[in-house]
Amino acid sequence: MHCENPEFITNVLLSRSKPPVKSKVKRPEPAFRLFVRVDENLPDIVEQLLRQRCLNYLGLVNRAGLLITGFEKVRAKLQAGKCRALITADDAADNGRSKLCSGLGNVLDKLRVIDMFTREELGQTLGLSNAVHVALLPGGMTESFLAEFSRYEDIAMR
Repeated sequence: MHCENPEFITNVLLSRSKPPVKSKVKRPEPAFRLFVRVDENLPDIVEQLLRQRCLNYLGLVNRAGLLITGFEKVRAKLQAGKCRALITADDAADNGRSKLCSGLGNVLDKLRVIDMFTREELGQTLGLSNAVHVALLPGGMTESFLAEFSRYEDIAMR
């Protein structure tokens, strides 16, 4: 490696290990400036990565035993008031959620409802052929998923 100013590199490397008492580091020469080009698709890439991260967290929630699938099982947990969040596939039938939630009263007020994942994504994540209605029970992994989903939702809604 060829460098016109070896004193600069030596002092920078030394200053990384411990804060120097007296800094000998000189201002870098213009040759050290970096210009960064960002791909124009970066927002889409970040959104897709956050979406995949949410699906990965959903798989962890499933492995933690805090996830219920199926219309009747989810409805029973909703009626019992033991759900923290409800996930319905965004490509599910329009009246599916209304049937699921009919007669529940104010249970939905304290429930987080998510409909941003497809049946295929939910099924692939959970290892099921058809996952339309998913209930998340209270627990640590559920809270972690909801925190990650909030990050994703902030990016996706922009």
